[in-house]
This record gives sequence, C-alpha cells and structure tokens, in this order.
Amino acid sequence: MAKVFTDDDIRVILKKEMVKAGGLIKWAKLNDIPISRVSEFNTGRRPASPTILIALGFARAIVRCRDMPVKLPPIEPEEGS
Repeated sequence: MAKVFTDDDIRVILKKEMVKAGGLIKWAKLNDIPISRVSEFNTGRRPASPTILIALGFARAIVRCRDMPVKLPPIEPEEGS
C-alpha cells in the first residue's frame, strides 16, 4: 500500500533537497521550475504543484477516508444492459 504524504511532509522533503542543491533558487533552476512557484509552496502560500511533486519523485492522488460518511447517488443501469 502506498504511503500518504501531506503538503507539509512534501515541504520537509523539499527543504532537505534545497539544502543539498545549495538553496531554493539553485534547486528551482536545477529542476526548471519557476522560483516563485517553489517559494510560494515552500512558505505555505500554495499547494505543491505537479512539477514540484514530479521533481521530488511524487505524484498527487486522491484518497478516500473510509470513516467519512459518503452519500453517493444511486447508479442508474445503462440502457441495453
């Protein structure tokens, strides 16, 4: 089963990678991502963009929490089935 990471978790990983690269600007340039986009995510003003996630080896997914009540509309059978 895949592990679930929050934006805060990704932010911690990004900060470690930025230190390895020599800073935010160097990491952004190394990964061809606008510096402003990295900065806005790093400071918590925006969620992680797909380009940041991909550069860190992640992909965004939708997770359903089983404990949350979900009311789904009934599924109508297709004609001819």
